[in-house]
Amino acid sequence: LAILPSAFFFSAPMSDSLFLLLSVSCIYFARKKRYLAACLLGGLTAFTRSLGLTLLAPLCFELISDLIREAKSGGRRGKYLKYFPALLLIPCGFAFYLYINYLVSGNPFQYAVYQREHWSQSLGYFWNTASYQLQYAIISIKGGEPWKFFGLWFPNLVFLFGSLVVMTVTIKRIRPAYTAYFIAYYIIAVGVTWLLSAPRYLASLFPLSLAFSALTKKHFADSLLTAGFLLGTVLYMVAFASRLQVF
Repeated sequence: LAILPSAFFFSAPMSDSLFLLLSVSCIYFARKKRYLAACLLGGLTAFTRSLGLTLLAPLCFELISDLIREAKSGGRRGKYLKYFPALLLIPCGFAFYLYINYLVSGNPFQYAVYQREHWSQSLGYFWNTASYQLQYAIISIKGGEPWKFFGLWFPNLVFLFGSLVVMTVTIKRIRPAYTAYFIAYYIIAVGVTWLLSAPRYLASLFPLSLAFSALTKKHFADSLLTAGFLLGTVLYMVAFASRLQVF
């Protein structure tokens, strides 16, 4: 996680590091069976970023798994059923963010207006993203703009396809709740129109780092990935500092 090529964004005055802290804390408390604290942290995550709503997927998985496990062992089913209403704390966190938008601008969805007007971003279909990313990568090369290719389109494509490959290869070694979180997060984050920040968005998705860790059981794989990540970190950070189109 610390040497992912886009991890330097965690030191920037942006919401990435806070989102990562809250989302990991949410899952940590869920694993400890402290679901009220987990849902409260999930609500704070959704207040930080709308992608925090995707934490509903892993929490539902964990709760249902505990419910089934408890039923099979003859325990009290109500022990975990009582926590399902607490899941509403997560969308409530996002609702509070909408309320802040309303207080400031009079429109609860003003953030979406800003994203659309300044970044040409809105919700779309994630399978279209790879198509236009590849198209613009080719255009940037043919148009004599290699800085756009290496600073923007190439890193985006590497993270888009690379994360899917890594998660697919390690799916049996990753907890099902984490896979559910990855799928929900990936569909929404990658599905936005005019995606510019795939490496940054996916760096905050902690199951991806766990999947990479699952690939490093052998010393050679560990050394290869570590060296590749360190090199990618240096190159990507230099591109950002050089004011290339790295977002």
